[in-house]
Amino acid sequence: MNLLDENNQHFNIEDKQLEQAFYGENQRVSHRNMEHYYLPFTSKILFPPRKEDRGFQRFSKSIDQKVSVVEYFTLPFLLLSVDVIICPFGLGFLSLRTELANNDLTYTEALEYAARFRVMEDRTTLDKKSQISYQGRTFNQVEHFIFETVAPMILPHFDKEGIKGSHFETLPYFIDEWMYVQGFFSFEEGESIDESDIYRAGQLDGMDEKGQPFIGASSKR
Repeated sequence: MNLLDENNQHFNIEDKQLEQAFYGENQRVSHRNMEHYYLPFTSKILFPPRKEDRGFQRFSKSIDQKVSVVEYFTLPFLLLSVDVIICPFGLGFLSLRTELANNDLTYTEALEYAARFRVMEDRTTLDKKSQISYQGRTFNQVEHFIFETVAPMILPHFDKEGIKGSHFETLPYFIDEWMYVQGFFSFEEGESIDESDIYRAGQLDGMDEKGQPFIGASSKR
């Protein structure tokens, strides 16, 4: 299955029309600033202009669909877009951009959303209690949602050799079966943030099994 056949667009940093194509409403990423962020002479490797060139080939697809994480309550979010980045040496990245669809969510609920959605394969009791709801379908694990609906075209290309030596893991080609999260939180002007809440953001400490705000450690030493 070809990425371009699935409406994925090859990323060309010279195409400025793509600056607002994948990042949500009223959001723009400057290609000029993106290029200048990295060391000189790396652009041809990080942003190859042609699909035939060697380097990090990025294919992006705008989705803009509503999805929900269902746990103690329903957390609706927008799946804005997905990137498939093909790297040298048989490696690659899958990047998802999401945006919480409810502006009235608490800080704890936002953390809980990130903590649950990042887990590709359930491990804890909280993981097993959460589900993904999308277009009338329910997915018990995030990996099923991603590989059945978001990026099914990449699954046939995974190296399955690592699975033979694993006892419990079904995704040995991922590290810890967790997605790396980069998030942005918006607060009302003048609202104070406790030091412990800053720590919670770094650890994605959302809620405990009773639905109460959770922090992994509170010692300030």
